[in-house]
Amino acid sequence: HFVQFRSEGVRLVINLRRDGEANQPLDPMAEGELVRRAGLDYVHIPVDPKSLDAAQVDAVAKAMSASPGPVLVH
Repeated sequence: HFVQFRSEGVRLVINLRRDGEANQPLDPMAEGELVRRAGLDYVHIPVDPKSLDAAQVDAVAKAMSASPGPVLVH
């Protein structure tokens, strides 16, 4: 799907999932490799929704601001 996302204009994928989180098709490192091979940038910012903090919000905002195009966040 990442190649298709690139063809639709997406330039960055931000993964908010934590390592070892249930129902994750790929671990974040493997996903990052696939995303980069598809020609997209990749950032992994693990977030626990029960303990979201300002530093995580800032990291996501900075990554989105630095992207030269649309961003896919999951």
